[in-house]
Amino acid sequence: MEMPLPWGGHETNTVLSDIARVSLSDAVDLLIAVSLDTADTADDSRRSQFVKFGRAATTYAIQNPQPAWVVAGQSNDDFVESLIRWVETCAPMPTVASSLNEPSTVMTETFQSLGFQDTLNWMLEGSDRIKDTAGQWISRKKDVIGHRLSQNVMALTRSSLHPKIARFVGDVIVYINERGNSQHLGAIPATVLADLEAVAAERTEEDPLIVVGHSMGGVILYDLISGFIPSRWPDLIIDALVTVGSQVALFEEMKQFRLRDDSVPGPGRDRMPRPANLRRWINIFDTTDVLSFAANKVFDGVEDYAFSSETDTFSSHSAYFLRPSFYERLRVRLSTP
Repeated sequence: MEMPLPWGGHETNTVLSDIARVSLSDAVDLLIAVSLDTADTADDSRRSQFVKFGRAATTYAIQNPQPAWVVAGQSNDDFVESLIRWVETCAPMPTVASSLNEPSTVMTETFQSLGFQDTLNWMLEGSDRIKDTAGQWISRKKDVIGHRLSQNVMALTRSSLHPKIARFVGDVIVYINERGNSQHLGAIPATVLADLEAVAAERTEEDPLIVVGHSMGGVILYDLISGFIPSRWPDLIIDALVTVGSQVALFEEMKQFRLRDDSVPGPGRDRMPRPANLRRWINIFDTTDVLSFAANKVFDGVEDYAFSSETDTFSSHSAYFLRPSFYERLRVRLSTP
């Protein structure tokens, strides 16, 4: 997250409130993402409770970008406790929408039943990590005015998941050379299609089939949906494909998919049509992610959305799924016809 901070950069015990005074959403994204490192070690039930709180806090922050309770000089611990109380009061925990066209409902259980002590402890530990890491970064950047603090804290507190370019190129070569075709599946298409067919068997209009592919995963999903599934399973309907930080448009421009039409682009046909077995396609990219591409100038019927992870070029490719706000915004998109 990049923003000028309203302080000189030396008092790390107020770093969360200082960020929140500019954008509460940025502060909550940072706090939840860092705290998840600790929550990830808990059992599924306790971790699920924390995730529910994270969703509610993200919703609250989006709706209240600069609340009056965030004040100058507020300590990190006081910020955490105030955030929890305000979320408890103002942002009841939401559930996942049951269909693409149905808004999410609201859960009725109280915040206390969702593991107050776990949430408080994990977030206080997260705030301590942010404080310590901010101090490390500031000690090296004392002469910098208008610190891009949250961005650097995120990079230092979460291990980078960015795949090396060489590994990415290698994955591309392996997939293209070994994918086979709809009659003779390679190992990767066989594995993905088996899983997809298993969940598709449970699809109903009330329980839609939504598939999400990140990076090369998005490329593989589009290749299977457009060039493999129609001949193997002509009745399969996919309600939504979500490609994130993906290169689908680039591969199409290079004509590397099994479904290939060299007459596109051409006179009267400037874009490839969305596959007939795909009801909706959402493509998400980050302008700082060199491995992500917009798609609506290459494909017809795709919805492009830019999402700023507000990290550096090397981290942005893997940063989408570290931001609670990413999931909330995607939920809203999927819930909106």
